[in-house]
Amino acid sequence: MENPSQDISMEIKQTQSVEEDQIEKHTRESKLSIDALYEENGLKYFGKKHISDDPRNTNFRNNPDSPLEHYPKWHEFGIITHTEEVLSQFIIHLNSHLEKWGIKEEVSAYFDELIDGKDKKQLFKLAMVFHDIGKFARTFKEDGSPEYEGHEAKSEEILRTDEELQNYFKENLGLSDNQIEYIAIVAGLHFELGKVRKIAKESPEKYTLSFSKSEKFKETSAQIIKENPEFAVEIGIAFLVDTLGKTSSIPNPEEISEDFLQDSKMKDSLAQVPVTMAVSREYLMQALALKTKKEMINEEINVFFSEINDSNIDEVLKIEVSEEQKQDVPDIHSSLESARKYAGTSYFAINNNEGKVVGFLSYGVYEGARCPKIFRLMIDKNHQGKGYGKSALNSAIKRIFEEYDTDEIELCYNHLNPPLKALYSKAGFVDIEIQPCDKRPTGKMLARLTRK
Repeated sequence: MENPSQDISMEIKQTQSVEEDQIEKHTRESKLSIDALYEENGLKYFGKKHISDDPRNTNFRNNPDSPLEHYPKWHEFGIITHTEEVLSQFIIHLNSHLEKWGIKEEVSAYFDELIDGKDKKQLFKLAMVFHDIGKFARTFKEDGSPEYEGHEAKSEEILRTDEELQNYFKENLGLSDNQIEYIAIVAGLHFELGKVRKIAKESPEKYTLSFSKSEKFKETSAQIIKENPEFAVEIGIAFLVDTLGKTSSIPNPEEISEDFLQDSKMKDSLAQVPVTMAVSREYLMQALALKTKKEMINEEINVFFSEINDSNIDEVLKIEVSEEQKQDVPDIHSSLESARKYAGTSYFAINNNEGKVVGFLSYGVYEGARCPKIFRLMIDKNHQGKGYGKSALNSAIKRIFEEYDTDEIELCYNHLNPPLKALYSKAGFVDIEIQPCDKRPTGKMLARLTRK
């Protein structure tokens, strides 16, 4: 494409009733993602870099955008053209769907939120440009066909670990570490809502419009939102635009006629589109409703710290994290033992407004340490998702700054845990370096907060 910005402008003009200055605004806001998609050292370059030398990849390496190399049963286009379509769906067509569903303003306000000075909308578009980069690193099944299972996690891994790509983000696109991390996480979660398809296959309704209204769907959506509270909206939007970007524009994706299906080579894929529209709509409404409720609760939520003694020790010892968190956090008995063992460590029970123990906090300064460190902040699994972690972290930060008269606080965490990453990043912690960890071969991230 000789002038992608001009083509994007023309498509906006043809599909949206907006003023000239708004057309320019749409195009200007999309410049980073357009550059990343079309520049010689953008997606195509980094994608080809990750194609293996397997002889079965010869045609793929020579024609990385060939539809034949991209699961043609479900994709009309090659990976790069599919990416163009996904970006187009987000920039141009998404708002009409959101407006019809009555959630356009809420979603727009959400994507206007800033990460280090850039709004999430710009960063999300970049995540969509690189969402399928993991497909270039495909392997092969026993029957010789390409294997794309798990490409979402591979995309996230490449975005985090490819040093040349990291330099491209920083030097060419002017992105910060936090912005790159956001892009990587969103790319890794772009098909998270696809889990509902597997659940639907086992349900009486199967993957149909009826399933999108079922209790099983609501339960599955709630679980996805609970596991990724900071990225719940992105998960819904990514699933929607990724699905709509698999084929040419459909006149009315919520109602596809039988005649339209019969004339298509992708009948199976297209038949799922109305269901995906319904699933995306119901999921986003659920995510936004929970987000609003959580924000209202967080405005009122407060926690306080209390000494651990005979009056509350039984409650403290009942603290337990979720199964997923057990690989990251020592149990309460080990945490309490460590806190009591090392001099200079302060430790407390975290209590909610009603005085109930909901978590545990320990912090202190090791001899020769640069600054105080939060050693443990754990919220009981039955009280997670209620804002206690955020409130406890903010209260702990204030307490440590006052107690030690310091300008810095450090902590270590599992950097591959998106919600945890988002929690500490929002509080102002900046990643410093990955350190060895006995519990995880991937190590732990040392992060530091500097008082402004």
